[in-house]
Amino acid sequence: MTETAGRLRGATRWSMASRCARQASYGLLGVDPVPPTPRESGRMARGRYAGEYVGRQMKAKYGDENVVLEMGVPWPAAPALPVGELHTDVAVLSERLAIEVKNSVWVDSMYDSAVLQLAGALHFGRDKFDAGLVVFVDHDLQITHEFPVFLTDELVEQVEEIAAAVIAAGKEGVRALPERVGAKPSDGRSHFCPFIEHCFADWVPPPATEREDLSQLASEGWLIQRDLKAAKGNVGEYQERWDEWKERMLAAAPEVVEALAGPVRIKRIDVKGRETFSLAKARSAGVWGPGDEERFGPFTKIGEPSVRFDLTRTEAGDLDIDYGDESPF
Repeated sequence: MTETAGRLRGATRWSMASRCARQASYGLLGVDPVPPTPRESGRMARGRYAGEYVGRQMKAKYGDENVVLEMGVPWPAAPALPVGELHTDVAVLSERLAIEVKNSVWVDSMYDSAVLQLAGALHFGRDKFDAGLVVFVDHDLQITHEFPVFLTDELVEQVEEIAAAVIAAGKEGVRALPERVGAKPSDGRSHFCPFIEHCFADWVPPPATEREDLSQLASEGWLIQRDLKAAKGNVGEYQERWDEWKERMLAAAPEVVEALAGPVRIKRIDVKGRETFSLAKARSAGVWGPGDEERFGPFTKIGEPSVRFDLTRTEAGDLDIDYGDESPF
């Protein structure tokens, strides 16, 4: 084995690579990660416990002998040099099924990286797995979402590109580092990056463009945004009180459909849960193919893109408001 091969063997993790190839590359380059904070350690421990919880359910269903927790899979696949090892949260051997468990209620923010992480297990563990399942578990250990994942040519291409980028950085050094996934240091926290300070050591925030011609319009927007946030705050407070009242009402009289209670008429209306379908999730998980595009195209509606603004006060003085004789409010 060459010196480079020995240095790179098992030096990084696919869970990092699936979130950010640059993050995974630092492990190959010998950069020391910043230890997790107590809060981050707690979140990771809770995530492991969620994986064990789902694993126990799979064991009850398929038998202890058919379920392995934290099954290790080297990557990339042989005969290439394995630079790291991925760990499948739950492997159901009899079903050739790999399960990735996420302990979060923020499904959309974690979905893409979870699918990519699982795609790595399916691709590099082809001798073990035929399909995958992403499972989201909330803080009460209730399974809230389950998404099947199948290995497609597109997913294979993404996995291979990430692996190649990480390996190239490990062999060639910092000049071959992949591009950052985030645009600023705070983005690293959402990717659980332990190399934020090292990665952004030379980063400076881009300067804001001076636009005096927009001063009054921006001031108007800030006032509107302030009032909108205040209104939303009140609505949220009232919504919490209303939700709490409904819980007390259902506990007090679960059988009531319509009733007169003093000066108030109560009418209960049971609303079915909203049925939704995520085309983006189906595509990325490999369960939606070209034939489906043609079949269901007439029933697919793509919404108009939108723009968001966030306005904050600076130390530059009073708001620039001069409406003259006419006010837009």
